[in-house]
Amino acid sequence: MTGRRLRVLLLYWGRRGAGQRYSYDLATHWTTDPGIDLHTSLSRQGELFAEVTALGLPGLAVSTFETRIGCGVRSLGLPALRHRTHRYVRDRGIDIVFCPMTHVWNAAVLPGLPAPFVTMAHDPEPLNGDSPLVRRWLEHGELKRATRVIALSDVVRTQLVNGVGIDPRRIRRLAFTALPRIEGGRPRPPRTGPVRVLFIGRIKPYKGLDLLLQATRHLRDRGLAFTLRIAGSGDWRPYRASIAALGGVEVVDRWLLEREVDDEIGRTDIVVLPYRAATQSGVISVAATHAARIVATPVGGLAEQLAAIPDSLVAADPSAAALADSLATAIAQAPDRRARQDQGLDAGQAHDDAASVFARHADALKAILAEAASAV
Repeated sequence: MTGRRLRVLLLYWGRRGAGQRYSYDLATHWTTDPGIDLHTSLSRQGELFAEVTALGLPGLAVSTFETRIGCGVRSLGLPALRHRTHRYVRDRGIDIVFCPMTHVWNAAVLPGLPAPFVTMAHDPEPLNGDSPLVRRWLEHGELKRATRVIALSDVVRTQLVNGVGIDPRRIRRLAFTALPRIEGGRPRPPRTGPVRVLFIGRIKPYKGLDLLLQATRHLRDRGLAFTLRIAGSGDWRPYRASIAALGGVEVVDRWLLEREVDDEIGRTDIVVLPYRAATQSGVISVAATHAARIVATPVGGLAEQLAAIPDSLVAADPSAAALADSLATAIAQAPDRRARQDQGLDAGQAHDDAASVFARHADALKAILAEAASAV
């Protein structure tokens, strides 16, 4: 490999969500990295497939699925996909394959590749209300077969060792503070009216929407003026009665596209993560980029991630009362914070720039490749 660029295949076959955005941001940055010759393998059904394709990178496009039935039908073609993927890696002289998120097909396709493959772990252990057992079993199979696994928090590293059974020597820890988004950071429009609080993301039991609704009741009882907007798709049935009883809560009951996520957060003052469990959160990255105040419960890896964002607030404990206290502080400080931002005096939360974040990713791949070569 001496004298030439590192040839990386960025492989992610998911259709939407954080994995899509992460892949797009990586591709956008690595395209300009003089030390990387980047190839991609992405789902044709992906939300950002057209945007990545527009970068003009060589790659292997894959038709995936949108439903469980579609998954079953398309999975019949996995032997052929395995052959195509292995041949692409061999014929193009790929040095290393990087998967920024697990996928249910990876365990069947990637083992035995003629190049090391690295997978980034996000939620190795199931969160309440998330990830069917079969999918978890497939994802664990991928993690166990990967050349190396990247963990973005100490919480994830511990789960990989204790829950999945990964040898600690096969885990590489990378800092995940507030990942800057390539297209983020657009100027905020001037904000007037009540302070805006936003919950955004999938509606799952572990996301703690019930805690947020209880905290909202506490804040209303204190006479604080603010609006609450909840945006996301999922099972709303456990929360409808509480939302109706509170009154005045804005609800967006559907999946939001990546651009819509940016727009929602760009208009808000405070993004709240009332989670009961978590490893890390892509919502934090978007909020930091748009200079929204972040309030979260102290669960999983959230406190680790928010430690690099001085303006963020972590509740004293994962209770509705503690969450209400942190939100009350953020709401009280919001008018002054708005004024400073509108005057250009406050650029928002500090976080690593994109170049340094993605350069660390590239350095990790180079180190892993060197380790794999020395082990031969």
